Amino acid sequence: YTPVKIMIILATMGLGLFNLIFVAIPVLVVAVIILILFVAGIIIIFTGVYWVLLPFLHLIIPQLAIPTFINSGNEILNILVVVLSGIGLTAGGIILVVLMAYITKWFYELMIKYLKLNLRIIKGRERDF
Repeated sequence: YTPVKIMIILATMGLGLFNLIFVAIPVLVVAVIILILFVAGIIIIFTGVYWVLLPFLHLIIPQLAIPTFINSGNEILNILVVVLSGIGLTAGGIILVVLMAYITKWFYELMIKYLKLNLRIIKGRERDF
């Protein structure tokens, strides 16, 4: 083995150990959090759509109970609050999903930069960007 190959092997082993201990766990935790927030956003969107459609579904299936937010005895006002809450939930879910898409893109670009940095370290090059 030449000294250059030995340095490449040592750099690869050192980076591999460092990445395994200090990088892999936080990256997996962040990836799981992003996935959970994506799923939560989709669930919020479906919940909002369900609440918007609930008064109409109640006409078809009377067993579906419309939640009571205002105890004024006014059924129309209560239905209006349910529909507007559903619209708000849907909008909030869409905002969350779009925000998570941007965060995912940013996280992906960050990981690509980190991998390129690792390759530069292994090849032994100085900064070339």
